Amino acid sequence: MAKPWWSLRPQRPRASRPVGPWWIRLPEAPVYGVNTGFGTLAEVHVAASDLKALQRNLILSHAAGVGDPLSLEEAQALMVLRANVLAKGCSGVRLETLELVVELLNRDIVPVVPQRGSVGASGPRESVLL
Repeated sequence: MAKPWWSLRPQRPRASRPVGPWWIRLPEAPVYGVNTGFGTLAEVHVAASDLKALQRNLILSHAAGVGDPLSLEEAQALMVLRANVLAKGCSGVRLETLELVVELLNRDIVPVVPQRGSVGASGPRESVLL
């Protein structure tokens, strides 16, 4: 097997992961996008009974894209950039998620990424991890 062209140092993501679940113990504490709305609705509290639907709707809204696909190199670059951001340990992402992105890169498995994502300021990056 060829030597991986990108590797991972798991210390930071592993150290940041315990931060994520604190909001489970404090369900009334506002956590942006977890139990609040997004953007202009950031101060709107979402009831505990609606949290699962909120997260599902977020994924579905970000899964849409239009336009021609990015080139293989552009899509790989997005994956590398996303992995780099997640590896900094500031997102609370599960280490397994990050390891999967790295494994996909190392195996040259690259998603088809439309040129335009569903969220204007975010561009096509959501498709990379969906």
